[in-house]
Amino acid sequence: MEIESWDDNKILDYVEEKLKTIDLDVVRKDVIRERVPKYLYIQNNIEKDIDEEFIKNYASYYTMKRRWAQPWRRKKYFEILVELLTGKLKKDFPSINRRMRDTIGSTTTLVYGSKLLATVLPNKYAPLDSFEMDFWNISKPSREEKENEIYDKYCRIVDQLVNSQTAIQLGAWFNEKFPQFTQLPLIKKIDIIIWQFRANV
Repeated sequence: MEIESWDDNKILDYVEEKLKTIDLDVVRKDVIRERVPKYLYIQNNIEKDIDEEFIKNYASYYTMKRRWAQPWRRKKYFEILVELLTGKLKKDFPSINRRMRDTIGSTTTLVYGSKLLATVLPNKYAPLDSFEMDFWNISKPSREEKENEIYDKYCRIVDQLVNSQTAIQLGAWFNEKFPQFTQLPLIKKIDIIIWQFRANV
């Protein structure tokens, strides 16, 4: 997908068409009910101590894989989260990407860096993992500059997503099915729907 030259109307059309491919009948409502409380725990406790309970919920919700079980790697990752919360690190993806590469290495910086940004700015950003990359036809890059470029493109998609009538309709469906989670931002509701949809097709 080459959207850097697209205007916002073309991106909006693309977003609309992609969202219309979602079959709500295959979205796992039971999994959403099980997983969203973990997300709410993360967001409700983000300004408090990043303790073991917080890390356990974060790792479970964001399915941090075996490589993140290494204590030094996990420690460095959550130190970056603290730096974002305390203002020691700028809240943008290039800054997170560079810090992760300097302290942890280049492994999954796009995926897990985007999760950090979406955690500290949940109303503005959504995480970009393998399901979202597949859904939006985004190829996984390896070079730092390309990762920054890809994430910038993804942010353009997200910006248009919240202006999409189809996204608003999906948000209304989410509110009807999960009235206990209506406080989630529209961006997060769509992220959850896409994640569960892609997991079952």
